[in-house]
Amino acid sequence: MNKSFFENQHKELKQLVSENPTLEDLIFQGKTLSWHTSSLGLQKLLESVNKKDLDPIALNHGIKRYRIDNYKKDLIWDYSKINKKVSYSDKFINDLNELHQEIKSEVMNIISFVQKFPDSDDLTNETGQWNFIPFYEKDGTPIKTTLDKCPTILDLFEKQDINTDLGFVFVSSLTSNSSIAAHTGSTALRKRYHFPITVPELGQSKIRIGSEWITWEPGKAFSFYDAVEHEVVHNADGDRILLIIDVWPECLPKELVRVLKQNKSIFRYATESQALFAIND
Repeated sequence: MNKSFFENQHKELKQLVSENPTLEDLIFQGKTLSWHTSSLGLQKLLESVNKKDLDPIALNHGIKRYRIDNYKKDLIWDYSKINKKVSYSDKFINDLNELHQEIKSEVMNIISFVQKFPDSDDLTNETGQWNFIPFYEKDGTPIKTTLDKCPTILDLFEKQDINTDLGFVFVSSLTSNSSIAAHTGSTALRKRYHFPITVPELGQSKIRIGSEWITWEPGKAFSFYDAVEHEVVHNADGDRILLIIDVWPECLPKELVRVLKQNKSIFRYATESQALFAIND
């Protein structure tokens, strides 16, 4: 990629922010978009490109994203007014819990579709494996062959503000005695629901979110922000299976969400890609 490519990216971002002030306080790689649209922001972007300072986690997802101004943290997108707390009760959680048996039946009907999750080799222990079944392509296109087998699940998705631009909607499966190392998700702009489908041995499968350990129990959903550091321990024989759904946080200003949905090129800032697919690492 040549210098002019990233200069044009910067010019487009600057124009977008000037036309949509709601974007000014959005945080990218630890700094507001107002900072990134400055001349210093452009200078630091070009310096990182010259150094070829690429984000290794993004590379797992086929994304060549540069780390600006020596930025080394996993959290890429943030917004200061998000309250990143764990929740055990809301309407969606209640809907999931009430439909546990129907959802479980549909998930088990597609479980043979599992494939290795892109971060599995980097985050799981040597003998463990993290698998998944996506419901949407990277560009947000529904995967019809999967969703056709899951009418109850699809109906639930259609009632939510699903975030396939910066998030995932998938079945997550951990093999026997697997662990996932402590890590931080790439964005706070997705609120994540965990809905346990099967847990082979109660008390032996849990997740730490911040300082709180939560034990998965079948049919008991909760939500959290994977922008908070978390890790997983699954000390049981048999697969632990979850349904994971990322949505746009309800606390984000509606105008901000609208602008982001209509200007998805913003998610490709500081990357080498011109493709129209979601940057959802």
